[in-house]
Amino acid sequence: MAKASRQQKKHRSADFWRKHVDGWRASKLTQAEYCRRHKLSAGAFYHWKRRFLEQSEDVSGNTPDIVAIPVQQITVKEIQQPIILHASGYQVELAGDFCQGTLVKLLETLGRFA
Repeated sequence: MAKASRQQKKHRSADFWRKHVDGWRASKLTQAEYCRRHKLSAGAFYHWKRRFLEQSEDVSGNTPDIVAIPVQQITVKEIQQPIILHASGYQVELAGDFCQGTLVKLLETLGRFA
């Protein structure tokens, strides 16, 4: 079998790499060992394997089915009375629709002044 030139190795196709990723999965070898045995660049192998996964395709070329997931709607009751929070020597009054992220930032800031 003729040895592949550097230029040929550089331009190997997605089909070439897909066959090797499939072969690796069937082999039960580590990726590094599979690459050594087949004289493949481990970096290129990892790149193509990741690329196939990012394309939302499994390595056999099948696209995964889209599955509907039932979602239960949750309603939040409004708080009629404000929440009064004492933190770092300050009193903070919260309405029922307060933003948790803003509250965290406020408490961090107040903590610096305490």
